[in-house]
Amino acid sequence: MARRCSGPAWRGSSLSHERPAGERVDFDEAVGYAALRLVGRYPQPHMKHRPGRELCLSDKRTRTAPVTAADQLLLKKPCAACP
Repeated sequence: MARRCSGPAWRGSSLSHERPAGERVDFDEAVGYAALRLVGRYPQPHMKHRPGRELCLSDKRTRTAPVTAADQLLLKKPCAACP
């Protein structure tokens, strides 16, 4: 869904009980984007209400913000090569 990533605007999320996971990240004005990570629970019965993450990437110029699944953004265990 195309919405802004602030206030109740992340309601385009498919998660239930969604909430921001940290602060919004504003990119440089030349880029014109802001990102907000959301956390919540998948409401679908087959997902058994597992925790989930989504990313809201807001385009400041067009004032649209698609929300997409982002469970892969954080590793469950850090990699061996990561500092």
